[in-house]
Amino acid sequence: MDSLINRSKILFCIHGIYTHEVSKATPRQPYTLGGRKTPCSLLVGCSGILHIGESYNQLKHVLAPDVVLLVPASARSNYAIATPHGKASFYEIVLGEGIATSYFKFLHQEFGLRYRLSSGEASRKLLRDLSGWTELDGVEQSRRLFHLLLQLHQEGKRQRKNIQRILDGDNHLLKTTAQESRFSVQAMASTLGCSTAYLDKRFQERYGLSCGYMLRSLRLEMACELLREGELTLAEIAYECGYANATSLSSALRQATGKPLEALRTAKTFQMDRVTPRSSRAVPRICKPRQLKPTLSPVEPYFHCVAGLYRHEYPHVHDLSICSYPAVHNWVVTLSGKAQMIIDGVEYDMLPGRVCFQPSPIRGTVRALPGIVWERISLRTFGAISYEAIEALTAGQLFFLEIDLDSPPVQLALRWMESWSKKRNQPSAQSSRQAYEWLLSWYELLRRGEYRRLDMPNLYDYRCPTIHQDISTLTQYASESGYSRAHFTRKLMKVWGNPPASIMREQRLARAAQKLQHSRLPIDEISAGANYSHTSSFTRAFKHVYGMTPLQYRYH
Repeated sequence: MDSLINRSKILFCIHGIYTHEVSKATPRQPYTLGGRKTPCSLLVGCSGILHIGESYNQLKHVLAPDVVLLVPASARSNYAIATPHGKASFYEIVLGEGIATSYFKFLHQEFGLRYRLSSGEASRKLLRDLSGWTELDGVEQSRRLFHLLLQLHQEGKRQRKNIQRILDGDNHLLKTTAQESRFSVQAMASTLGCSTAYLDKRFQERYGLSCGYMLRSLRLEMACELLREGELTLAEIAYECGYANATSLSSALRQATGKPLEALRTAKTFQMDRVTPRSSRAVPRICKPRQLKPTLSPVEPYFHCVAGLYRHEYPHVHDLSICSYPAVHNWVVTLSGKAQMIIDGVEYDMLPGRVCFQPSPIRGTVRALPGIVWERISLRTFGAISYEAIEALTAGQLFFLEIDLDSPPVQLALRWMESWSKKRNQPSAQSSRQAYEWLLSWYELLRRGEYRRLDMPNLYDYRCPTIHQDISTLTQYASESGYSRAHFTRKLMKVWGNPPASIMREQRLARAAQKLQHSRLPIDEISAGANYSHTSSFTRAFKHVYGMTPLQYRYH
């Protein structure tokens, strides 16, 4: 019991929060974050404008108020910062090891490095007095960091939708995004959450021009406007427009306009040719066919719970190893009645107030006693991030506990049970917040020691594989669950009603469809994850079920 309390961890940890004040920094003499060895960190703009990049001549990102920039651990010591307009300040939130770092890596991979938070009250409230976070207790720090990362997640999804707006002819959004990306195709693709190849391909399809050409036109237009205003020197204009020096800017302007600089200062501003999307070359709309039953495990790092209140009896002994769910954790608390769980031949009584925290599926059985109604809450947590959080929370041990039925974990599960059940296949930000609050309430109960530990082996030792894991054959699946192939097939047919091989194939394709929609993984990697030896075989199978190729499904 003591080891459980001492080894429990806060789910999202903050290693430190630092305030940076930059009075003056130039590309030749940039401000650096320092060589302190830290994990991943977030830069949050407070006041002023900063240009940030890996070196003084690669300042690709603009950090302004309400803008957050992700800084990977490997790049921290190399980041250079310049202030083109005087003083500026920003916060640096250094993340602790664990699921906070896992969430950071997902955001970096899927949505890039730069995020502009919405100007709503929620964002202002979250970032208000950020330095005061250090005075909060660990639970409140964890809650606020989770809300910030979740908001970045939602902003990243919204930023990705800006691609279509730009391709539909929103020149104002194109110009704004180009300026914030320092007219870099790579930085712009990172901001919009796509690859440079995909961005350039879509520009060619819609406009007949490359993305690089349009950005060059925009930066020249901006340079001419600044020249006409006459408030900045040529070197300052070159820096604002992303050129290495004044000579490069002068050469680019002369080549584009055929006029000397003095003529451009008095002439009308250089205008980029306004182009409209090519309707004839637009990507065709393809109607999606029927959807397979999706897996319950979310691809995106949401905390996701499904809960229900059950009062029925089991007519027979219920085998916990026959399960169609992915690898999840089951949290079962008995409200009234009695049942027995049998693990490795040993019986454990499920009495009121007793909680069983177990993986699913597991080599064991549950038996309801004749004439006794077993009333219980059954809660399942889905997703890789939930799995990692619970392993950290329970110190890698799943067990029996006895708790008060009026405790917060039980009451929160009852409060949100209906909402979780309605949205069982729809992981969302709202359900993720609720599930995380439930996990924090469970952490608080463990930390305060408001439970009694019951003698039981670690249930992780009795885990079984599931159809969602990389199972090569049904024979292997049956063997690892402790059955012969024939007996296992008969038992699965009773549970599912369809041949196990077809169910496994459909679930692998449904999982692949989720990855195509919610990740940027290459097609061949998704194909290998679905246990197809060749990408062509995967493409044929996917098209047979979904009516389109994997690439068409991803970009629809």
